[in-house]
Amino acid sequence: MKIVTDLSVMSRPLRVGQGFSPNALFDAMDAGLWFDPSDRLSLFRDTAGTIPVSAVGQAVARINDKTGNGVHATQPISAARPIYRLDSGGRAYLEFDGVDDFLATATLVPGSAEMQLIAGVRKLATAGYQTLCELSGDAGSFPGTLSMLATSPGDGNLGYIFSQGTIGQAALAAHPPGANSVLTGLGDIGGDQLVLRIDGSQVAQTSGDQGSGTYQPYPVYIGMRAGNSIPFNGRLYGLVLRFGSGLSAADLAQVETFMGKKTGMTL
Repeated sequence: MKIVTDLSVMSRPLRVGQGFSPNALFDAMDAGLWFDPSDRLSLFRDTAGTIPVSAVGQAVARINDKTGNGVHATQPISAARPIYRLDSGGRAYLEFDGVDDFLATATLVPGSAEMQLIAGVRKLATAGYQTLCELSGDAGSFPGTLSMLATSPGDGNLGYIFSQGTIGQAALAAHPPGANSVLTGLGDIGGDQLVLRIDGSQVAQTSGDQGSGTYQPYPVYIGMRAGNSIPFNGRLYGLVLRFGSGLSAADLAQVETFMGKKTGMTL
């Protein structure tokens, strides 16, 4: 069994140079997506991607994937679209209302037993579960789904990641709402690894059995579980979801620092 905390052996080389982009983490065979609300050119008011978002307060019907993989997320129902906003520091985010707002991709084929999910978020409510990002066909799909939730049951804390192979496992850590955060989940079904990081530091892990196989083909839902339950009430400043061999410690630090800048944090 691999050692959960030894990220340095999850070998991918550091990309050196100025102007780091999450695209540097993706090779030709890596599935995944990158959503960046600060790039207004990637936001649209229609699902076809022909009417760009042009002002704060407009509803977002589509956000384009910036990896080149074409895993765009859309919302055809006007009332269920998140809103494009700027915070007091001028940083862009998508606002999810905690009622019915969500975006969803077409079916994504991960083709890997390893995943990395890094998001810049701010949770605004404390009650119940809230889904930030989920790869699944319905609530409780097996095998090979994953879910990162912004609230744990009963205590309203940020920082819950749930990963499923043929067997479900979870890593949880307390983190109060009302502040911008970088939330990272690292999963490896075959290696029985599930790691949770908040603001650049590891806060929880589990090495329980996750079964076998790869993450399976499902849509990716942003802001709600399977488009029908557990809505997210908060801000999304950015999200990177990657399926492929684990990142090196240096690469992981780079993408977390990048996401921290999107949320106004120095990591």
